[in-house]
Amino acid sequence: MFIAGRTLTAKSGRMADALSLTGAVMSMLNEKYGTNYSIRVDIGGNPNAIFLVTPFETLADYEQMRMSYMADQEINSMLVGSESIADIVSDGLGEIIKPIGEPGAFASVNTVKVESPKQMEATAFCLEVAELATSITGDEVGLIRPLTGDISELFFVSNFASMEDLNQSNAKLTENEDWLALYEKSIGLIVPGSLHYAIRQKVA
Repeated sequence: MFIAGRTLTAKSGRMADALSLTGAVMSMLNEKYGTNYSIRVDIGGNPNAIFLVTPFETLADYEQMRMSYMADQEINSMLVGSESIADIVSDGLGEIIKPIGEPGAFASVNTVKVESPKQMEATAFCLEVAELATSITGDEVGLIRPLTGDISELFFVSNFASMEDLNQSNAKLTENEDWLALYEKSIGLIVPGSLHYAIRQKVA
């Protein structure tokens, strides 16, 4: 299983317009090509960031969809003039190496950088981390390995129905001795200071 995403940044004062246009394009993509795109925004991060994400069973499915929408005149016509509303910052593609679980209203996204000489060992460690977190909290913690961009990064992703559920899940981890012991085990595998925590809210 794979996941594809596009990050956009709304122009100052144009967030509502950017979300409206992105939502219209998303609906057309899902209807025409059978994708399952959703739109998320940052909480406590960039107030103008918009994230458009969808899973794909295979890379062939992703390639077929991408080639189809690039040639789709109806979608392209919707994007004429969109540069006054938002900028496309980046596209990303990743492999889901541990399932994320069902999409929720909120998602936590923890990003770490692994030490490049120990990438395989570090990836195995991160898989252990995701499995332990799932066991402790009862919430599915997925792991994504990027296929594009900075491939030294790994992403831990969990979905929640509410901010309170997310907070309670984090509290369970911070109170667990096995979880806290992982910080010491990460030495030499994870780049110090590289952990970045984000909360994304689903808006469409």
